[in-house]
Amino acid sequence: MNEIPEEYELMSFFEVEPIKADKDSDVPFYYNFLTYIITNDQEKIEVNISPSYGDVEIFWEQDKVLKFNWRFYDIETLKIEKKDNQECLKITFNSENMPDCYLWVKPSFKIIGGMNITH
Repeated sequence: MNEIPEEYELMSFFEVEPIKADKDSDVPFYYNFLTYIITNDQEKIEVNISPSYGDVEIFWEQDKVLKFNWRFYDIETLKIEKKDNQECLKITFNSENMPDCYLWVKPSFKIIGGMNITH
């Protein structure tokens, strides 16, 4: 990824500390594998971010049933911004066939994005 929010910005966005694959404090944030888990009574959202590989994977469970699993590759940037008067994570891709994707985790989970289809 060419651009990613600072670690504290992602913690603020997700409102949880990440689970880090490499717990060694000498491993920089950018080279770690980060898991953010958000839960409430009916939902669990897990967002895995691998900044150095440019990958993000999202799992959404509702009533302990997996409803959604989406993996994004070749990400150019992650940015936290305001859209529709709410804070979201904007995912921008290197591929021109992938328009920007937006992820909201509060007040409820929402994701908007998809592929451009060319004929």
